[in-house]
Amino acid sequence: MESKELARVLALCVVTSMGMAACDGEVEILDDEEKLVDEGDESDEFRAGVLGAEGISESEIQVQWDPDGSSYSNFKFYRIQYRKVGNPIWGNGPKFSDVNEDVGEVGGLQCDTDYKIRVKTRYGAFNFQVGPAVTGSTHECPYTDSFSSFNFPDRRIRHQGFRGKITPIVTQLDIDDSTFWVEQGLADPECQSFRSSNFPGRYLRHRNYKIYLDPEESSSVFRQDATFCLRPGRADASMTSFESLNYPDYYIRHIGFKLYISDSTSEGAKADSTFNSVN
Repeated sequence: MESKELARVLALCVVTSMGMAACDGEVEILDDEEKLVDEGDESDEFRAGVLGAEGISESEIQVQWDPDGSSYSNFKFYRIQYRKVGNPIWGNGPKFSDVNEDVGEVGGLQCDTDYKIRVKTRYGAFNFQVGPAVTGSTHECPYTDSFSSFNFPDRRIRHQGFRGKITPIVTQLDIDDSTFWVEQGLADPECQSFRSSNFPGRYLRHRNYKIYLDPEESSSVFRQDATFCLRPGRADASMTSFESLNYPDYYIRHIGFKLYISDSTSEGAKADSTFNSVN
């Protein structure tokens, strides 16, 4: 499963003191940590970048301004606008009047949906679209799934007494305990987190190398411990293995039918850390 998100781009425009806007028309992919940088000595320019979207059922569009010189005092506001691809009507996001306000949030965007995003601004007496509209997709919608063991196919990952295990699935309780919402990773949108379907406030996470179903916390440690990256199965590439985000090369595996994270590279460990999607 690949998470989809709005492309991170930089749209560069120069707005002159005469109220004219010129855009270079180029779209540059930005790394997460990369900042907008001055590229000239003109005192009348500022730049805006639509940096991306985060979240699943709700998305955040970040707009960063980099004023250069004194002319930005004529800057009145910027507004984020968005529309679904194929829909000609633009919806209005929030309006900001502070040049130092560098993040605008657009809530309620649908997951797994293609959108066009643009930024409009008022400079002096003129309205401008800042750079080209950006097209991208919000993250894939969360879904429920269960995972059976590669070498014990009658057993599935489940929680029991809030401890991660693999057990045979016989009763409705077994089914409920082995069903998880697969969501965008709490610490990394390119990876996944697994939220219990019958204890929706709890996630699978590792703690002291053991897998537990713990209540969600806001701490960075919890978010990282509860984020796993889906990899081709270590014993069968058509299946899946779950690598810990913050302990690279450590995979969820079963030992004595209980779940742990382990960095063992033995053939047995590879089999124990390979699982098959049931749904």
